[in-house]
Amino acid sequence: MPHGVSIPKEELERVMDAAEEARVVVAVEQAYDVIDEMSSNPDKFFDSLEKLSRLARKVLNDIKDELKYVDETLKKLEEGPEKRAGEEKERFQREKEEVEKKKRDLNAAYNRLMDWSRRCRELTEILMGKDPASRREIVKIFATLAVAPDWFSERIAEILKG
Repeated sequence: MPHGVSIPKEELERVMDAAEEARVVVAVEQAYDVIDEMSSNPDKFFDSLEKLSRLARKVLNDIKDELKYVDETLKKLEEGPEKRAGEEKERFQREKEEVEKKKRDLNAAYNRLMDWSRRCRELTEILMGKDPASRREIVKIFATLAVAPDWFSERIAEILKG
């Protein structure tokens, strides 16, 4: 850790888990400004976390809406498969598999974000028990990981943006 700050491994893992969930929100909502604000002014971390939580609620609602659409699409794809033959049947099967994968990914994102309040509570507990230098380092770690791209977050952003 920079500046001689030591963070226990268990706490670091909890910070990393919170950042993993935040990454979905950051990718979907392009919330880089919130993370930049958090990182550049760690004393305002909780203000930024509140903004991120509001965005998490929005993303959660967007995921629920998209899941309804996906379920409707799957229902349509399951209607009358016996009427299809050859290439058309194969095309519909591929489309159905793609929509099922989309549903699995959206459900995984939904489940992650439903855990957001626990992650916020854990971050709060960790930060409240630290001296200012340690708090700054923890906020920087969280912010760095929250903006780092990953396949899952980009996939969810792609799905929700259509």
